[in-house]
Amino acid sequence: MADPNVNVRGMPDADAMDDRSFILMQLADEEYLLSLEAFQALREHNKSVEMYVFPKEHHIKWQPVHRFAIYNRNIDWFSFWLRSYIDPDPSKKAQYERWKAMRILANKGPQRRHM
Repeated sequence: MADPNVNVRGMPDADAMDDRSFILMQLADEEYLLSLEAFQALREHNKSVEMYVFPKEHHIKWQPVHRFAIYNRNIDWFSFWLRSYIDPDPSKKAQYERWKAMRILANKGPQRRHM
């Protein structure tokens, strides 16, 4: 029997995802087009999702400047979502404002029926 929470492309149904889900997509330019549909569906359902596209990259990033950006963003992203930590670095203020807005939207989310 098919899982009703997974569509034919294998992506979890955005409505079925936990409101506490948060997804950071850091993609190569050669693969991001395949993820746009999922990204848009998640955003339309007020899920916490952010996408970055790295030019002239592959799935395994090889350019040092991109790897450095990805590693730092991963730390910031997970520290924010899992520990509610905000780095005081003023250059990161804009990302934290976006993420706080995502958290507010996700907390409002669609009303769910409880069974």
